[in-house]
Amino acid sequence: MSQRQRRRAKGRRSRTPVRYELNLASSALVRALSIAAVILLAAHAAVALIHYRVEALPPLLRQLFDVDLENNLPTWFNEFLLLVACALLWIQSQSRRAAGDRWAGYWTVLCVGFLLMAIDEVAGVHETINSVIVMTWAIPAAIMAVGIGIAFIPFLLQLPADTALRFIVAGAVYLTGAVGIEIIGNDMVADRLRDTLGYKMATLAEESLEMLGLILFIHALLGLLLNPGGDEATATLRVD
Repeated sequence: MSQRQRRRAKGRRSRTPVRYELNLASSALVRALSIAAVILLAAHAAVALIHYRVEALPPLLRQLFDVDLENNLPTWFNEFLLLVACALLWIQSQSRRAAGDRWAGYWTVLCVGFLLMAIDEVAGVHETINSVIVMTWAIPAAIMAVGIGIAFIPFLLQLPADTALRFIVAGAVYLTGAVGIEIIGNDMVADRLRDTLGYKMATLAEESLEMLGLILFIHALLGLLLNPGGDEATATLRVD
């Protein structure tokens, strides 16, 4: 072997890909997400209580933690939760499609739906709609949610019973906040109560239920993806 060939062979050996591994336990991820949610919600409550009961706080500080405002820590966290759910749904849809599962399309529809929700979280599409229509967006959203739920009944019935129940509970919790308490909040805005402690507590309840619903949904997805038959789900991600 010539010297040039030896150098090429050595170069090929040096370019051997390095493998990185990440062990993921669903309980650890869900615990971390839950702790982050509690911290953000507690910060909102503390800032609101101090501002309305003790001393007026700087607008920048209130902007940073107010769950009713955009482009701040709670908004980015909600965006992250929606994107995590979207990624898990995409993985599930691709896995089911590769297996020839006739329900794969339902997973894809859910994935696209969560992607649109993530875009709305940042772009504030529903707030824009609220500003140009008389009726709150939550009413047509509730009707649409009911229609989608009915269309997905066959899909839910073919899932493992515990997974289907977790999906239903997560959806009910999320919609209670996103639609039910949203209507109450819109009524308070119409009554010019937006700059009050009561309204801030209403938005706290709304966002708490939305975050809880998303975390419950992520937990159910992880259980289905990583260990459908057990209580604890663990996976290893390898990147070459």
